[in-house]
Amino acid sequence: MHLSIVEKKLDINGFMYYNSINENKFINDEKWTIKMANSNLVQSLLKGLDILNVVGNSDNGLTLGDISEQLDMKKPAAHNLLRTLCARGFLEKNGGGRYRLGKAFRRLAERDGEMSFQQHISEALKALIGEFPEAIVNYTELVGADLMPLQRIVPERPNMIQSRSGITYHLYYSPSGFLHFAFCDKAVLEHVERNHPFSNYQSFRTRGEFDAKVAEAKKLGYSFMDDKDGLKIAAPVFVDKKFRGCIGTFFPPPVKCSKSIEEIVASLLKYAKLLST
Repeated sequence: MHLSIVEKKLDINGFMYYNSINENKFINDEKWTIKMANSNLVQSLLKGLDILNVVGNSDNGLTLGDISEQLDMKKPAAHNLLRTLCARGFLEKNGGGRYRLGKAFRRLAERDGEMSFQQHISEALKALIGEFPEAIVNYTELVGADLMPLQRIVPERPNMIQSRSGITYHLYYSPSGFLHFAFCDKAVLEHVERNHPFSNYQSFRTRGEFDAKVAEAKKLGYSFMDDKDGLKIAAPVFVDKKFRGCIGTFFPPPVKCSKSIEEIVASLLKYAKLLST
């Protein structure tokens, strides 16, 4: 075993840390100890991370006494670390003196979750282009009041994911648009229609025809269009039971898919379900 001679000291919070002096020597004094060379960790940082762990795993938060007892820490030292974590937003203290995870911690967790979600979208699109190499595959969401593909793959470059290409899709005449009107919150749709009034578009002769198409999408749980502009199919994706966006395929003319619409729908619903959490 590789050993180092290290000096035991206390940091400002009263936690032990070790200062490496020399390797493979021994000094016969109580203030020296032998410790593995790779274990010179910052003990106060470890304790702070331990606090985040126990608080994050509690149902209703923890008091200073709870934390001190669970981590076998002296209350003054625990208090100093808690105060520091609160100052940085990683913990919050409520009126009852209980500590919970703070906004800074939640933002990190949300960011990690979003990166994971986007990675899953990429994997789903790669699988789709493998099944339907002649199609454009995409994942769309509302960005402000515009319907945009956040990720897409085109047949000419099946190994490259295009992200936020600046393309916008038709809100009132596309399967993704129908699904957004079918499942988005009312306030979101009101914002969309303020920016893109239905009357500015000539997609349908009447609003009733458009509403019928939206109702059909909601009933089926997917939407499709097969006309002179090509075959377009989309399925909704839900996150935490709330509508998030659509995964879809587009076969531009004169491309003809070798598989049936039912087979394409089944694949899209499969990947939409995998993305939905």
